[in-house]
Amino acid sequence: MKRADFDAAYTEDFPAACGLAGLLERIGSEPGGKTGLSRPVDFPGDKTFTSATGEITADLRRGTFRAAGRRSEALVLPEGARLTGRRLTVDNRHGWCVAALIDRPEPGRRLILHLTDARSEGMEFATPEDQVVLALPKATALLGRRGVAEFSVAVPEGRYELFALDITGRRLAPVPFDWKDGRLVFTADTFAVPGRVVFAYELAAQAPDSGTAATVN
Repeated sequence: MKRADFDAAYTEDFPAACGLAGLLERIGSEPGGKTGLSRPVDFPGDKTFTSATGEITADLRRGTFRAAGRRSEALVLPEGARLTGRRLTVDNRHGWCVAALIDRPEPGRRLILHLTDARSEGMEFATPEDQVVLALPKATALLGRRGVAEFSVAVPEGRYELFALDITGRRLAPVPFDWKDGRLVFTADTFAVPGRVVFAYELAAQAPDSGTAATVN
């Protein structure tokens, strides 16, 4: 990356190089400098980039993105792609998606997200690309884009329940799952529950003695 990329005069468009550097470098570091926190970086459009901590990876050729921390991780992938984080692997079968695995504060509970796209019924746009909204109804049905993906989650051994959630976090229906190579595997389908759009799931461990979820709201 060249110093000139950062010295350009301010315009309405934030310099692209600064945005990419902010994604890949630690706060307070100087890309290519002698801080010990960074390394020289260039940004051609056909490479894979990894952050200084190794927690963020972007593959511009495949159109994928991965952010994996100790308690949560997120994956972005197009249709037909497969991506693996620390504990989550997603095989995306239909439509692009954002997938995430988040540990809840309560022991034994995890939130799983399978996000595609959402619109309010009756929205009007100025362009076919849906970039400018002309009209936004106040109270209409939520419309979601169809998405199907196979999720594989690494969890400790035990008994689990998996539930599809509505957008408020309320349980809609149990979701079947299997075990493969010691990992919990299920198919996420945004249209799996009739009349609803499913973007989220709750994975709850069961208490060994009672056969019920360890913590249930």
